[in-house]
Amino acid sequence: MQGPLCRLIGLSKGLLGLFVIAIGQRGRLGSSYWHWRRETAFGPSKGRNMARWTRWRAQLDFGRWSWTMRRG
Repeated sequence: MQGPLCRLIGLSKGLLGLFVIAIGQRGRLGSSYWHWRRETAFGPSKGRNMARWTRWRAQLDFGRWSWTMRRG
């Protein structure tokens, strides 16, 4: 089980990763790339039926992965 500090660091990495992606895309998160990305991550209609918390965790995990890949 992760401690509160590890969760806080993971949350900050996830949010930073998503922020960097949003800046890189100039806020155009509705583009064809992001439509494709959502479909590959969650499925064409499956992601819409996911629980909000589960979808949010998946998006944060992607942001944390993105931040880690950029920063090491």
